[in-house]
This record gives sequence, structure tokens and C-alpha cells, in this order.
Amino acid sequence: MPKQDIHNIESWESRKVTRRGQDIHYLVYGEGPLLICAHGALASGQVQFLGQFPQLGAFSDGFQIALPDSLGHGQSSKPADVSMYALKERAADLVAVADDLGADKAWYMGYSMGGWTVAGLAKYFPDRAAGLVIGGWDVEKGMYTSAPTLGLEEITFDDLIRLAQQSEDIPPEFKPQFSAEEEVALRPAINAINTLDDQDKAVAEVEAPVLFWVGRDDPYHGPMLDYTSRNKIPLLTTPGDHQITPMAHGNMAMSMIRGFIEQHNG
Repeated sequence: MPKQDIHNIESWESRKVTRRGQDIHYLVYGEGPLLICAHGALASGQVQFLGQFPQLGAFSDGFQIALPDSLGHGQSSKPADVSMYALKERAADLVAVADDLGADKAWYMGYSMGGWTVAGLAKYFPDRAAGLVIGGWDVEKGMYTSAPTLGLEEITFDDLIRLAQQSEDIPPEFKPQFSAEEEVALRPAINAINTLDDQDKAVAEVEAPVLFWVGRDDPYHGPMLDYTSRNKIPLLTTPGDHQITPMAHGNMAMSMIRGFIEQHNG
């Protein structure tokens, strides 16, 4: 049997779980404590964590890793119904992956939109979380923190597409391209991120261990530093801004995140 390689897509099993009539596609690798990784907007589990800038080398052994495609993204279903994309529903989709893998509890890690989703676990499913890692996300104000730096009152789907197309930090092959069917799903999926559901209070009160991660040049850095200081939650900082941090410094961060998880797993 060929040796498993976390960076090789052929080492991952492609699966799906159906919830509320919608398919949630995910990739799964390895054995051990379950870590479910939630990707950012306009990406997928494979693109975010196994793409041009793979980030999961630190978890090549000793863990079972699941990479779901958020509803409306990747190979998951793409409904047009706005109600499907509420925070509680998106967090429940992650729990459904844990259920499909037979895990009562799992670690959940998310970046950007994935951080929003993972924070939803603290609000709606705190008993299902062994721990939470929230990256590149302000649980108090969300994208309303970064909007003024771009001359906007809030960031919507249309704004995000325009910014991604204009960004010099995103390689051409990773710039968003999608069909009309995909746009119908992505629009409510992205716009839903502006509804926070008091996740800041839930994260501060959840009993499971929590770690935040942010780039020092990310607009979220200041608010996340303030929030974690007030609530005595550990904060991991790495060089870079919102886009560069996971691409250029993801592997370094993952090594420290693994250490945090192992410390709290005993």
C-alpha cells in the first residue's frame, strides 16, 4: 500500500454527508483526534488547505483531518434559498461531518469565513467542540472591521468579488471564476457572514479551549488583540496581512496550533 502523503490529494478520501436535503462534500485523511477545517469565502477545503500553498504538514500524522466544502462552495450543494446560509445552519453542517465520521466531539479550525463558521459552534453547538481555532476573524464586528479600510460601510458578495479580482496577492488561477448557478448560491453564502449572532459572547463563555490566530498586518489584528486580552484567550500572531498570512505563514502557524491542540488533548 502506498505511503500516505497529506499533500497528495490521492491520499484523501472524498465523501459527502446529506443534511436538510443538501450535500456537504468533504475530504478526509488520517487517524486520530478529529480536526475539521473550515475554509474562507470563495474557496473550498481542497483549495484553501491543499492548494498552491498547502498548510497541513504539521498534521501529517496522529490526527484525522476533514476538509468540508461550505454550502454553496466547491462540490457541496448550491441552493439559492437564503435561509440555508444562516450561521446556525453552517455550523450544523460542520457538526454533520463529525457525525458522519462517528465523532461525538471534534476540534474545529477556520480562517476568515471559516472563522465565522467555527465561532458559530460556540454559539449553537458548544457541547460538540473539543476545541476551537479561529483565524483571521473579528468575532465582535466581523467584516465591518475591515470595510472602512476599503472605503466601504460593509462588505458584500459583489465587493468581495471585485476586491479579489483586483488583488495582486491572489495568483490568477485562484481568482474567483464561477457559473451563474454558482453565483446564485455564493451571493447569500457570502452576505450571510455579516450576521454575527452574538458569537463574541458565546466564544468568551464556551468551556472548550479556544485559540485565535491573526496576521500582524491584518485589519483584524487590533480588534482580535483587544478581544482576546479582555477575555483571557490565547492569540497566535504571525507576519502578513489577511491574505498573505495563511499562504506564506500557514505551515508555521499550524505547527503551533498542533502544539496547542495536543496540550489540551492531554
